[in-house]
Amino acid sequence: MPFIVKALIILPVFYFFAGGNFHRLWKGGLIGVGVALAADFVGYKLSLYRYLEGQLLFNIYPFFHLINMFIFAMLFLNWLPREWTKRILYTVYVSVIFLAIEAMMFQANAIVYLHWELWHSYFLDIGGLLLLAYLNDLITKKTAVWG
Repeated sequence: MPFIVKALIILPVFYFFAGGNFHRLWKGGLIGVGVALAADFVGYKLSLYRYLEGQLLFNIYPFFHLINMFIFAMLFLNWLPREWTKRILYTVYVSVIFLAIEAMMFQANAIVYLHWELWHSYFLDIGGLLLLAYLNDLITKKTAVWG
């Protein structure tokens, strides 16, 4: 249930703040889903954590979490600065927000940590979001990569 509630909250947020840019952001949203799926597949295979809630895709990933990652990736990219130095700082701040959301999901028993700590997710979020920004640049070619 927590992933459904999260989706119902962030859908109107996305529509209000970035809905007009969907045509520009949807590819980045798909990239974000791919990055999240890859990270969670590794976490699942290494028995680091498990999702407990919802209809699981591939017995790993809750369907509504997938939708949430699509929307969160688009929201992240909507305000992503063009310069990489600013992007890194922006990513560090956004990762704190994502960490807080993950803490709420942990408290709601939607995820269980087997060999994982919440603070590990902070560094995983930073790395994943920077990878998302880099891959989005490659796909959209809106900025020079690393420059």
